[in-house]
Amino acid sequence: SLSATAGSQTGDASLSFSFRNLFGRAEQLRTVSTTAFPHWGNTIRVEFIKPHYSNINQRLNASFGTTSYKQPSCGFEEYTVGPKLDIQCPSIYGTHTLSWLCDWRQLFGFDNNVPMGIRLDAGHSLKSSIKHILETDTRDNPLLPHDGYHTRISQEIAGLGGDVIFSKVEFQTEVYKEIIPNWVLSVSLWCGLLKPFISNSKINDKFLLGGPTTLRGFHMWGMGPRSQGFSLGGEAYWANGLHLYCPLPYTSGEFFRRIRIHSFATSGNLIECSKLSHLTELFQNIRVSCGIGLHVRLGVAQIELNYALPLKAQPQDWLKPGLQFGIGLDML
Repeated sequence: SLSATAGSQTGDASLSFSFRNLFGRAEQLRTVSTTAFPHWGNTIRVEFIKPHYSNINQRLNASFGTTSYKQPSCGFEEYTVGPKLDIQCPSIYGTHTLSWLCDWRQLFGFDNNVPMGIRLDAGHSLKSSIKHILETDTRDNPLLPHDGYHTRISQEIAGLGGDVIFSKVEFQTEVYKEIIPNWVLSVSLWCGLLKPFISNSKINDKFLLGGPTTLRGFHMWGMGPRSQGFSLGGEAYWANGLHLYCPLPYTSGEFFRRIRIHSFATSGNLIECSKLSHLTELFQNIRVSCGIGLHVRLGVAQIELNYALPLKAQPQDWLKPGLQFGIGLDML
């Protein structure tokens, strides 16, 4: 099968081959090859999926794969290889996913302009971690929601072997409410905290913020700590957005129903947080932007073409006022 998906900052084109019902109990063996754009990362993964015999929504997923991608905003390339084991189980609170990941990672591709703070993370590292995700979705329509909320809470602990040891928590929620027919008000909030236990955080574990699907009006990963023109990432962040969606005037039909006028205001901050006492800095030097444009839903992907205007920024931020195009699955 051939498909296209999207993440928070990139799009993916996937080609997969599946062997279904291998042992007569709905098992599936699948090989997936994925190319991500605009940074042209590549993933090849072999997956074995086994649903529970009494509940197909409970699944065990074992996989092994390799990933390579470029991160030009941070000045490095990364190659990752390793296994992954998932257990997925629904509950009254939402869908739980418990994962074990073991990734051998290599950072390379640095040029002479990359700052030493990023260069120090070059080379090999081994991350073995346990990750739990709880996802709750009460939206009346996942493609064109008018009411409900979608929440995702993730916790990751690394250090079960390997040389990467940290705790990481991230929270994302979006709430939708129809204020008048086909006019939808949406409020979103994202936040996260990364706490290393031995050494400083590595650049490929940190949070990055800014771009057409998070804080609009900034270049991709263009907000927060920077050095010599490259993003350094951060250990703590928050971002929120206020959105108003309304239909295109003088149009009808299913296609035009997926295209809506979109006005927004976004704000947030990203900081380096070596001590928990530094969290108060999250509410200093806040960035703010606003704008208006078009929002399109095509399958699971969201596409936006906005005119964005940064209202408040810091000198080191990489601004992008004016027209901005974004595609993603998760948008602030």
